[in-house]
Amino acid sequence: MREGSAEVVIACPVDAAFAWLADPRNAGAWFASVALPEPPARPLRAGATWRFSMTRQHGRSIPMRLVEYQPPHAFTWETTYPGWRDNLQWTLALAPASDAESANADASRLRMTIRQRPGPLGWPALLLAALVARLSVTEGASMAARAERAAQRAGEALEAAETLAYGPERRPPRSRPRNPRGGKGSRGGKRR
Repeated sequence: MREGSAEVVIACPVDAAFAWLADPRNAGAWFASVALPEPPARPLRAGATWRFSMTRQHGRSIPMRLVEYQPPHAFTWETTYPGWRDNLQWTLALAPASDAESANADASRLRMTIRQRPGPLGWPALLLAALVARLSVTEGASMAARAERAAQRAGEALEAAETLAYGPERRPPRSRPRNPRGGKGSRGGKRR
């Protein structure tokens, strides 16, 4: 099984980050170029299933399952292709960031781990990849690089989200600064 992990620190409390990231309805903002035609039944729990549709590859559908659901600490999504195909797992774990990691008391440490679970036809390819990985540093780093990109996207999307649940309250929407001279970037400025 190939695996890669990465961590980022985000300026968001663990509870709010977990609730937003674990919800498949928000996946299009951070997970991949996907849409969710029909969300899974509520409340979320381990065993829930749904399908993502690829936004760049029309007609392609990805069957998904929520394997692990431990609010507010960790969740795991995985593809559920037939047994002869490779499947991927994405585990996201959250913990409060230490004072050394962030000056923000509400900061969280987000760890993304991606695992490839090969099907029967994937084992020969995986063994060949392991052999090549011994000869090439870049192959061994590819899963870690994918995890790094996914963790960064999750952190950026989370910090940019306008509505995150913070207990009974919600974060106020961010407002754009106005350009007092008009023109590009202002509201109501002249168009050219």
